[in-house]
Amino acid sequence: MKENSLYDKKSLRTVVGKTADFAELAKDCVAFSNAQGGVIDIGIENDDTLPPANQRVSEELPIAVVNLHLETKLNMRRCRGCRRR
Repeated sequence: MKENSLYDKKSLRTVVGKTADFAELAKDCVAFSNAQGGVIDIGIENDDTLPPANQRVSEELPIAVVNLHLETKLNMRRCRGCRRR
């Protein structure tokens, strides 16, 4: 499936390891939530349609991603009323 305004693919490296970029994932989640919604498939490289056959994902990873997203949303809500010094 081709990426569009309702669908995005993210490499597994976006959420695990030294190259994890949760800010990038959070940005896309916020963009989808501000629009019509959408789907983000984590574990698929941009040029691929399926994850690598040998790729394994721990059972805890989806829960960790959701928890991190919720934590990011809470931090953003807290900062809306913050004053800059």
